[in-house]
Amino acid sequence: MATLENSASIDQKRSAFRVLKADMDARRSAQQAQIDHRTDHIKHLGDPSSAPTASGPVHVSSAADYHALDSGTVYVDPQGHVRRKP
Repeated sequence: MATLENSASIDQKRSAFRVLKADMDARRSAQQAQIDHRTDHIKHLGDPSSAPTASGPVHVSSAADYHALDSGTVYVDPQGHVRRKP
C-alpha cells in the first residue's frame, strides 16, 4: 500500500482511510467468524472437564472407584469399555 505524503489532498487521505477501515473491518469479521466456529465446536464437544486427560480416561475397578467419579467423567470399566458417568 502506498504511503500518503503530507501534501496529499484531504480526499486522498479520506479514501485511503476508507480502504484501511474496510480492510480492518473485514479482518475483524473473519476473526469473529473463527471464534464463533471454535465456540460452536467446543459446545458440541460437551463439558471440557469431562474430557479424557493426556494419560487417558480413568480406569475403574470397583464400585467405590465409580462412585468417586464426578458426573460426566470418562472412564474405562472393568471389562475395558470406555464410558461416561451420567
